[in-house]
Amino acid sequence: NGTNWSALGTTPLGNGSVFAIETHAGKVYAGGNFVNAGGQAAADYLAVFEGGRWKPFCNTTANPTFNAGFQVLALQVVGATLYVGGTFQNANGDPRADYLIGCDLATGTPKVTVDKDGDFTGAIYDLTATTDGTLYAGGTFTNLDAVPTADGVALYDGSWHGLGTTPIGGIVRGLHAKGMDVYVSSDGLNIGGIAQADHIVKWDGAAYSALGTNTAGTNGYFPATTYINALTSSGSLLFAAGSWQNANGKPAADVVAYFDGNTWRALGSNGAGGGPWVGETQALAVFGGQLYAGGALTGAGGDKKANFATSRSLRLPDAEIGNFSGNYVGNDVYSATAADRARPEHDGRRRKTRVGDRCRPAAGRARHSRNRNRGHPAGRQQCADQSTRCHGS
Repeated sequence: NGTNWSALGTTPLGNGSVFAIETHAGKVYAGGNFVNAGGQAAADYLAVFEGGRWKPFCNTTANPTFNAGFQVLALQVVGATLYVGGTFQNANGDPRADYLIGCDLATGTPKVTVDKDGDFTGAIYDLTATTDGTLYAGGTFTNLDAVPTADGVALYDGSWHGLGTTPIGGIVRGLHAKGMDVYVSSDGLNIGGIAQADHIVKWDGAAYSALGTNTAGTNGYFPATTYINALTSSGSLLFAAGSWQNANGKPAADVVAYFDGNTWRALGSNGAGGGPWVGETQALAVFGGQLYAGGALTGAGGDKKANFATSRSLRLPDAEIGNFSGNYVGNDVYSATAADRARPEHDGRRRKTRVGDRCRPAAGRARHSRNRNRGHPAGRQQCADQSTRCHGS
């Protein structure tokens, strides 16, 4: 509720882990490797929370939909259907129901997206959907539904299609749709034959394009050994998290980063010049002006108590600062696309502006806006909106 964690229902979800959550029409759907959710014998690996308790979902019999030993890893609502992806096979006893099934949200009746057993060739790690209702699936599969280019990622609009003419290469671990664009994270390099498209790429419905480059412009931002497990966005910013170190040769560029439309940037540190936390990140979400991250992480921001889940405030860009002579307030703290909240502090003698982990003393008098801090030279000054330069005289 923004303050405290609370249980869902009086009977626990069950033994095991939750790997995916989806909400629709006031109901919460959970997938994972748990069994007997809410004490219901048929609620294994997938369950719905409604009416104050957990219940089975997508069952046509009193038996569990999924066989023992498998996992549900992804959930996505498209129209009147909840799509469920994972490592399972023969869901609900249907030999065609391998790795992905659809569940009618009104009746719970399961359905398949392929015609015969073996058409689905590998696990589903993530699902997303564009605004026109097209489903995208990513995972370990190759030649999905006998489509030669449907390797690692594919779209479903009633039938399966590959994206482009060149397979993406590597396991697809993350998907995120924004409007009609789909962001895809993969273990592969040079996606679509693009030298700068390493580990992440944007699909616009017709072609792939790279997202930023390294400083030299020769390759992508992320190092060769990178696993991007989670993607999300807020406004114009795209966030990625997973497992990597020293992206673009930067010591603090570990495990999480954001793309501002032109450049990838590191997001915070541990306070000692290293990455923001240790351990692989599995999930990201934006809510209430905060970026939330979860996974096998420890010591977020250098806090020994910040383990498994952490959050960071987001903010809008400051006004653009012009080039002029004179003393500046907060040298090196301005960032046109910073993703952490700036706030003024006062030490009793002189004002300081703080952004993230950096803090600089003011030189001369300064004026701070009500909504966000801006550095100005001492003396007369004026500042308009975010698109206007600030000038001093």
